[in-house]
Amino acid sequence: MQSLQGHVIDAETGQAVPGAAYRRYDRKKELCDTIGPYGVIRPPKTDGRGWFSDYKIDNPLGPRMKLRFEKDGYKPVDIKWKPGMGRDTLKVLLRKYSKADE
Repeated sequence: MQSLQGHVIDAETGQAVPGAAYRRYDRKKELCDTIGPYGVIRPPKTDGRGWFSDYKIDNPLGPRMKLRFEKDGYKPVDIKWKPGMGRDTLKVLLRKYSKADE
């Protein structure tokens, strides 16, 4: 079984972005929430090095995945992954909001 994993990085500085939340879209193209301890709905977050590794790929020829990465102060990013892309380790670049984005 293969895992989809990767790093979330600040696009300007090249530094890791710890605490970035990530969620998967379901077949209805809606973001899925993860139910954590005591029923609290909370998306998983990157670790102190900006690393994530959560999604198991049972069938490498299986369905496509779309993930959203977000953190306060940064623009959310949607990443599409599908079998045959030749990568299971992603590099996700987050860009900070600027005054032009307001």
